[in-house]
Amino acid sequence: MRKDVRWKYDVPPVGNANYAWIQHFIFHLSPHGKAGFVLAKGALTTKLTAEYEIRKKFIEADLVDCIVNLLSKLFLNTQIPASLWFLKRNKTQRKGEILFIDARDMEKLIN
Repeated sequence: MRKDVRWKYDVPPVGNANYAWIQHFIFHLSPHGKAGFVLAKGALTTKLTAEYEIRKKFIEADLVDCIVNLLSKLFLNTQIPASLWFLKRNKTQRKGEILFIDARDMEKLIN
């Protein structure tokens, strides 16, 4: 799968499917399509070269519309902090910009 047609922004690193999934979503977007998904927050900050380069290419292609940083322990089955990603092809608003929302302190968990 290293030569998969979906890897337009680069080959995803072995052992981490985050950037394979994102490129799969992008590949299936219509010319004005939108996608939203949940990922571990680490996908935003990893310093691994392959992931950094793919993320950089998403930004250069102006695909990232909005990132929402969620509060920790939001999901019952994992302690991993999560983020919401919203991608959009052919943006008309916020062209060349990304909206970042830090929602970590906007809500509280109820047991």
